[in-house]
Amino acid sequence: MNDRALVIGLGLSGRAAAQFLLRRGSTVTGVDRNWNFLEPDGELKELHQAGLKVRHESEPVEWSEINLVVVSPGVPPTNPVYQAALAHHKEVIGEVELAFRALNNRAVGITGSNGKTTTTLLVEHVLNHAGFSALAVGNVGLPLTSQVDQLKPEQVLVVELSSWQLETLRTPALDAGAILNITSNHLDRHGTIANYAQSKANLGHCLKRGARLIVQDVCAAEFQDLLSPFHPLTYGYSSSADLRSDREKVFWQESLEFILPENYRGKVSHDVENMLAAFALCRIFGISAAAFLRAFETFVKPPHRLEFVRQTQGLTFYNDSKATSLDAVAKAVTTLGGSTVLIAGGVHKGTPYTSWKDCMAGTVRHIVAIGQAAELIHRDLSDTLPVQICNNLPEAIEKAMEIAQHGDNILLSPGCASYDMFTDYAHRGNEFKRIVDALT
Repeated sequence: MNDRALVIGLGLSGRAAAQFLLRRGSTVTGVDRNWNFLEPDGELKELHQAGLKVRHESEPVEWSEINLVVVSPGVPPTNPVYQAALAHHKEVIGEVELAFRALNNRAVGITGSNGKTTTTLLVEHVLNHAGFSALAVGNVGLPLTSQVDQLKPEQVLVVELSSWQLETLRTPALDAGAILNITSNHLDRHGTIANYAQSKANLGHCLKRGARLIVQDVCAAEFQDLLSPFHPLTYGYSSSADLRSDREKVFWQESLEFILPENYRGKVSHDVENMLAAFALCRIFGISAAAFLRAFETFVKPPHRLEFVRQTQGLTFYNDSKATSLDAVAKAVTTLGGSTVLIAGGVHKGTPYTSWKDCMAGTVRHIVAIGQAAELIHRDLSDTLPVQICNNLPEAIEKAMEIAQHGDNILLSPGCASYDMFTDYAHRGNEFKRIVDALT
């Protein structure tokens, strides 16, 4: 590889991409708006020693010396260096696309507004339980370029893909793909739900010839124009879905596959939908319903997803910090049932909160709002739901406990990004758990 590459953004993905290119003999320059604050030790120092040149994004780029631009997923197309690359007619790809071009292993891709990580880890778990060698990569936290060169031929990759990663994907490297749902999210980046949906639908173009796209039935119907060219297999609760549940059993077309585990019966649940998507993908690898259920019994859902924390003082606390979209919050409230005091807020992502009114009526007793979005939540909802604004998470928990009545749930389900007050959603969730665990 004789590329003279520019990597925009030196976070986890950008550094992995730079390392990947350096291993192949490319000349690599990295640019980052936070270059002056980046820690010079550790991984970045190793990359520098390997030949990486680093500069601030405000410094000029000699575009005649660049023939490949790799953009980190967190860098939007409005970034000035990104825009300059396009203006100079340079090829701009993402870290995952860079890896796809070198990938020879079998791989499946999973995207959706909600449930991506849980479903990705469930598929990885089931495949490994069934005797495959599977590895979860991508948006789940392990950059694909960091793994490509050390994969064994038999390994199967389960690739979680965000809309940001899908924007720059084009190589057909996947043996199957799943779109779990498309609900309003990241409009601060994509501008419109149509643009956001288009990025998700791009998964279909990343499938190998003959590979199948699996799509939730509601999503397939709502975005038929985008998805029908890929002839998707559908799953869900509708009678027309290829893989469907009647809330008690699961059927593949007209054939009974399995009976739902007891605690999943009798209700519509996003956990069941994630299970159906995972089963549809695993079924492609020849895994039987019995083998799938045996593996499912030992699967532990990752933290910060409607996670029970504790019961104290007659109240039950749940940590749903990963719920950064409005639809994820609605699903959490519906799944919990009962009377709930909701702690929500953070960095606004562009979608009005008015969609919460219907699903929260009669269920949410009160909303305690925090972060940059607090005033917007109050503006959109206070005409129908009581909203109290607090300055920080400890204050919000204290206020929620004052408002709640015996038997209520106190639910952290923000519907917003976390980086106004926390480093990420895990930091936010861990702080919630720490404070709640310290209650006497």
